[in-house]
Amino acid sequence: MVGCDNLANGAAWHEAGLADSKGCGSAIRVAPIGLLDSQNIPTLLEFARASSKLTHRHPAGIEGAAAAGRALGTLDAGR
Repeated sequence: MVGCDNLANGAAWHEAGLADSKGCGSAIRVAPIGLLDSQNIPTLLEFARASSKLTHRHPAGIEGAAAAGRALGTLDAGR
């Protein structure tokens, strides 16, 4: 909820998340992004990483979201 509070207080979206947060929240909510465009992996990864920064700005949190998004995109594409 800190990311939401930071947004409400005027923080830029890409700086709202906690810098040291490596939690799995961003990976949990990335499913719609993984299904958005499973044929365009670079865009899928870009969107997944960007969505993570709302709450989790630690590289582990960001890349966790990217990995989960790609996994869902790959499953959706039938690869």
